[in-house]
Amino acid sequence: MNPQTKEKDSIKINISEARRQAEQELEQANETVEPKSIVDREMTINIHYVDPDGISHDDVLVSRVMNGHDKTVCDITSAKMAGGRPLDSLPPVSQMRYLALARLGVQLRPCPEWLEKWAAEDDTLLHKVFDQLEAHNLRYFRRDLGTGTPEEIGSWLRIDSEILSESDSAE
Repeated sequence: MNPQTKEKDSIKINISEARRQAEQELEQANETVEPKSIVDREMTINIHYVDPDGISHDDVLVSRVMNGHDKTVCDITSAKMAGGRPLDSLPPVSQMRYLALARLGVQLRPCPEWLEKWAAEDDTLLHKVFDQLEAHNLRYFRRDLGTGTPEEIGSWLRIDSEILSESDSAE
């Protein structure tokens, strides 16, 4: 065997082995570094409310962005609060009220009893807390980052197909 050939063989790169090693290193790196979302799935909301009886309520609410199961529970809860009637058979303001009350009961972990009681009676309280929960959801799913152009804010999703035109997309 020619010494030059032997030298060439010894510096030959095994691409398959190098790729396997690179993939293994990336897997190990991904296991040790968890990506951080922009907004946590759980957040706290400080609330102060003086009820019509003059009792002051100061609390820290814990909002947890709902998963698929939680959303189903929320839907069923709102239907139960509507007496089992289809929500779309009720006036829009009633639909929103039941959906907001169900959201408080599911997304807040746990929803304090005083809040359940007074949110069912005080629409302003209900809608202010609901707005906080909705803002948490929007920020968690990057729908409302609060800065940048509409193109930058809406860059989290793009779907193009023959059926859906660009003007119909989520942006």
